[in-house]
Amino acid sequence: PTPANALAVVTLVVAQHYSDSPVLSALTGSRLFIILLSVSLSLLMVTRVKLLSLKFKDLKLKGNEGRYGVILVCAVIISTFGISVIPVIIPVYIIVSVIYFLF
Repeated sequence: PTPANALAVVTLVVAQHYSDSPVLSALTGSRLFIILLSVSLSLLMVTRVKLLSLKFKDLKLKGNEGRYGVILVCAVIISTFGISVIPVIIPVYIIVSVIYFLF
């Protein structure tokens, strides 16, 4: 969880830097958002929610469905909406992981 936590923060800053989005600028400039993000990410680091490991033992589809799902969904989102949606990758990863382990 620590690398994913760092990635969540870094991608938000990078996306804001390379994007002209007023929404990202408002979010990164908001103290309340930064506090909520910090608390949320901290809580996620100590929860017992099982997440997919993105380590591949082999490149076969069988056994790697969730990993390929995360990569595919992220690739579609980024190619559709551009670099400004990179901060969405971590929530997508969490959602796909939860769905994968529930079903």
